[in-house]
Amino acid sequence: TMGRNKTAKKDRGYVTASEWAAEGGGGGRDRGADAPFRRLPFHCCAISFLPFKNAVCAPDGTVMDISNAVPYVMKHKKHPVSGEALAVKDLVRLNWYKNKDGEYECPVLNKTFTDATRICAVKTTGNVYCTDAIEELCFKTKNWKDLLTDEAFKRSDVVTLQDPLDLKARTLDNFDHVKRGLDVKGLGKEGQGDDGSINKTQVSEDMRRVLASLGSEEAAKIGARGGSSAAAQAQEVLNLAKAKDAEENKKHGIETKPDTVDNSHLLRGPAYVAPVDNITFKPGSSTWDTNETGRVDLDTRTEKEKAKRRAEMAPYLVTLKTKTNDMRTTGHSAMGFTSTTMEAHTKNHRAEEIVWYNPTKKGYVRLHTNFGDLNIELHCDKAPRTCENFITLAEKGFYDGVKFHRSIKRFMLQGGDPTGTGRGGHCIWGEKFADEIKGNPHRHDERGVLSMANSGKNTNGSQFFITYNAAPHLDNKHTVFGRVVGGMETLARIEEVECDAADRPLKTIKITSCTIFTNPYDELREEDDKKERAEAEAKAKAADVKNGTGQGQRGSWWSDPAAALAKDASALPAAKASDGVGKYVASASTSAPAASAPPPKKAKTGGFGNFDAW
Repeated sequence: TMGRNKTAKKDRGYVTASEWAAEGGGGGRDRGADAPFRRLPFHCCAISFLPFKNAVCAPDGTVMDISNAVPYVMKHKKHPVSGEALAVKDLVRLNWYKNKDGEYECPVLNKTFTDATRICAVKTTGNVYCTDAIEELCFKTKNWKDLLTDEAFKRSDVVTLQDPLDLKARTLDNFDHVKRGLDVKGLGKEGQGDDGSINKTQVSEDMRRVLASLGSEEAAKIGARGGSSAAAQAQEVLNLAKAKDAEENKKHGIETKPDTVDNSHLLRGPAYVAPVDNITFKPGSSTWDTNETGRVDLDTRTEKEKAKRRAEMAPYLVTLKTKTNDMRTTGHSAMGFTSTTMEAHTKNHRAEEIVWYNPTKKGYVRLHTNFGDLNIELHCDKAPRTCENFITLAEKGFYDGVKFHRSIKRFMLQGGDPTGTGRGGHCIWGEKFADEIKGNPHRHDERGVLSMANSGKNTNGSQFFITYNAAPHLDNKHTVFGRVVGGMETLARIEEVECDAADRPLKTIKITSCTIFTNPYDELREEDDKKERAEAEAKAKAADVKNGTGQGQRGSWWSDPAAALAKDASALPAAKASDGVGKYVASASTSAPAASAPPPKKAKTGGFGNFDAW
């Protein structure tokens, strides 16, 4: 029970300070040795638990001092933390950078490292950065070069040294050498020489010489020059191990090459410099608004290039249907009357408006790929322009034979570019069309979401992507216009295809053909055409009635309907000459039988009368 009151013999709903200190462990005893969680700081060696001077790391990112790591690995052949097999050649020398205050920091962002900082390193160079710098300047820009040395590397060469959310990786009680109780105090101590604990039967003569020199006069000279003899000898052992590993790989024909794709141009400015008179931004006191709506992108293409581009787009473009709005005018007359710069117009013309079809139903398309079929449901009711563009391009065969040029596991699959570079494609109305994000409730919240790829706001063309996983950071940036409703196993097979450093699939993934099951736009066009035909027929009939020709010939209220009917029956009656109103009813009076005169009324009898006899 909580809060036992031994004097009053009753329980309380809380614990007093003295009870917590005496019985609850608040301060009555030293609990340091029994602490269930002890975390290794990022700047300490995972073997000695002391701050490192010459750091190396294992392939999983465990940081150790080289003077402790090399002897431990050569002696135990195991990872000091996980207990898995580990060789000396697998260790990577790290280059940490300090600021003027002696604190470790990122050399690019100058962000001081703490136990809450995400830290990573590039294995090819050993340079240590904060993970934010690598993600923003390398991953997102596809710039696969070291930020300091400009040396090429792959995505797999980036190793995480510290993740604040991964607490188990730095919990001391979980370390393998702690669980096994191994003695690591003598590792890396200078002047101890060879203790015979390292197996030398499988090492080279050079490595034996290095190990034998530990504690010798040569090691003492290195220490006298200000260096660590143990660290220097361990570094030489590491270099020999890596050299031997490189020779073995070369002997077996294994060669590690960086990816040849150079995307560093994404970090550079454009080669074309606009003339001063074409600059449209407005300078301010410290900056300018580069997001101005009036900003114009300069087209530097030649006329020949433009003509070639128009010829490529021509088979897939559609003609916009327009309709005259009788309720609106172009407004040219008003503008010419109130403005001194506009041309004068004396007549108001009716406005021509584009006819857009906005379905209320879904569309359904099947993409046939060389890995299987993908059944797509299109949200035509929420993104009508985007779905119309996609379904029209699919109908015209634009996507037939087009490859998926980009695939990132657990992220997305991108395609729709006939050039396969990620910079091509166009829409059915020209180059680009606007986003449909406002009022669209669909989000990137699950696997199989179909969305438009773009290069910025309102730059949609023909490229699209399908998500492998939820991607909420893409919401309000890309238009979601469909989802995969069938063929998830095909999507899973595509996701397993290996890719290079630029996320290009090593196996060809392409759309072979497309099948349209439901096209709500065709249904709306048919209804619209039927309505227009009915309106045209009604208009023609009204014109006939007005002109008195064709099927619309009928007697009007001021004409002689009886005569018109008699003419149709070839029995026109003789006209009665009259100048009065009766001329309009002559035919009816002659054809109708004469009516007999009504009988006279009887005179009333009785009563006082009118007093004439008085």
